[in-house]
Amino acid sequence: MKSIKSVYLKLSLWLAVAVTGLVFTAAASANAMYSASTNFMLTLEAVETLDGYSVDNDYWYVAGQEFFIDDTLFTDGDGVASYSSTLAVNSSVELAAGDSVTVATSADGSTDIGIAESGIFTALDLYIDNYYYDDLVFNFGYSYSLSTSVGTSPPGDDALAEASLFVTDDFLAVDIAELSVADLLYGPYSDAGSGSGSFSFTLGAYDYNYLLVESFSGGVAVGVSVPEPSSLMLLSLGLIGLGATRLKKRA
Repeated sequence: MKSIKSVYLKLSLWLAVAVTGLVFTAAASANAMYSASTNFMLTLEAVETLDGYSVDNDYWYVAGQEFFIDDTLFTDGDGVASYSSTLAVNSSVELAAGDSVTVATSADGSTDIGIAESGIFTALDLYIDNYYYDDLVFNFGYSYSLSTSVGTSPPGDDALAEASLFVTDDFLAVDIAELSVADLLYGPYSDAGSGSGSFSFTLGAYDYNYLLVESFSGGVAVGVSVPEPSSLMLLSLGLIGLGATRLKKRA
């Protein structure tokens, strides 16, 4: 029995030394990610008199420009992040009857051990002008969607994603305020929303209106390194071996 016990104790001690090296070198990569997107499509369906007669665009004007408001892009460690916008910043837009314009932003990022952060905030400002000698009715249609998601594997990381959309005009003919948030810490892990509709307003002769579309997509992810379960198990065995060795020395 003595020889068997001695061999066991020596093997346990060797195991403890070997596992100590494993614990400091072996770690499972954790992956944290986020994704956010906002999409808004506006269509100028028709411009008509109060009697319902179409008026060509020689007598009215719908045009504008996309403005850059803010952006962020930061990575650390192995973080990867990006953002995009469908309209080029400071690009001009002009609509005829039947034309559409899409305002969309997106942001994505991921990291195993590090930080990924990105976001973009843009605005489309449309100027609607009636230089007809009589009232004109401007008819618009719209559709929109927002989505956010976050994830991690294994647990232990943190991530947040946000998408927002705000649409209004000086006449308050349209008022859209939508928000989508996904949060790894508090939940939910994903969120989405969508909608569609139409609106109209009447401009008197030589009157005008402003329509504003603001879009934001952004997020942040933080990844950490965690010990592998197998390494933790071997460490426990090694500590048992060390304890048994100390007992032998005392004996």
